[in-house]
Amino acid sequence: MKRWLILFSLLVVGCASEHMTGGKVYMQQQNWDKAIEQFQLEINENPNADAYMWLGRAYAMKKDYLNASDAWEHAIELDSAYAFRDMEKDIGFYWGVYFNAGAMCFNEKEWDKAIERFKRAIELEPDSFSAHFYLAQAYLQGGEETLAESTLVEIVEHSPQTEWIAKAAEILVNRYTKEKRWDEALSILKKWIAIDTSGDAHYFMGVIYANKYNDTQDKEYADSAIVYFEESLKLNPNNSDTYYNLGNLYAQLKQYDKAIEEFEKATELNPDDEEAWYLLAVMCIQAESYEKALDAISKAIEINPNKAEYYTVRSGIYWKLGNKDASIQDMKKAKELGGE
Repeated sequence: MKRWLILFSLLVVGCASEHMTGGKVYMQQQNWDKAIEQFQLEINENPNADAYMWLGRAYAMKKDYLNASDAWEHAIELDSAYAFRDMEKDIGFYWGVYFNAGAMCFNEKEWDKAIERFKRAIELEPDSFSAHFYLAQAYLQGGEETLAESTLVEIVEHSPQTEWIAKAAEILVNRYTKEKRWDEALSILKKWIAIDTSGDAHYFMGVIYANKYNDTQDKEYADSAIVYFEESLKLNPNNSDTYYNLGNLYAQLKQYDKAIEEFEKATELNPDDEEAWYLLAVMCIQAESYEKALDAISKAIEINPNKAEYYTVRSGIYWKLGNKDASIQDMKKAKELGGE
């Protein structure tokens, strides 16, 4: 009698796991669609964490990362201990699926879903600073600026990878600079500058000190800014913005010859920078080099023919050069464009 009971029990279990068995067979055959169908039938009849884990694997093999991660989230809801125990067998695989699911949600501008997927990826691999970085980006896009900032600071403070430190630091420094949070920007930069090989950290350090000079007129800040800009140029001599900012600083210091030199380099590297051409013209006027000033302001006008200020400046240059007709014509043009 007992033997019949045991046999009957085995038959009942066998019937209950028929879809699971079929799904696993299809997985071995790499027939992902059939496997998904079987696991879904199992879930319809008997929702359980194991079925959801297998369903997620089948979706993952099809690179359907969203459905894969959704299935695993269901497994976690039903039996988190079992689900995480299963994930621990191949953390890298599960991390990759959650990360890719987060990236897909991010691209679709589904910020909340992206945040949840990146957070799960970090839970699986706490030192995956790429996930931390994109979590911060999702926070920013979703309007969670405080969470984004704290996540980026964590990257700068704890990531061993220079790539993510640099990316996180740049976002933070840009934000702190716009908000004139100079000391916080400097704190981040001191960590970034130690690993800087691109010149970017040195460039931003120069920007911060130049702004502190603007606020205080303390020449020590200007001197520091110049040092950092020059260090940045040693690492990256092709950054026109560095020459532009250095030229601006020399202009404020009334060192016009040096300002001219920097603005000339800026325009060589970026011939479409109308502001650099304009400031080069202004510096040449200060140096009483009117022919060079005329060439520079004419270049700015060529790039942007609708800015009244440019014609006003050129009108003054023509007057200095004795070309009164051209001066009057440019003054009229400036007034047409709304200039005074």
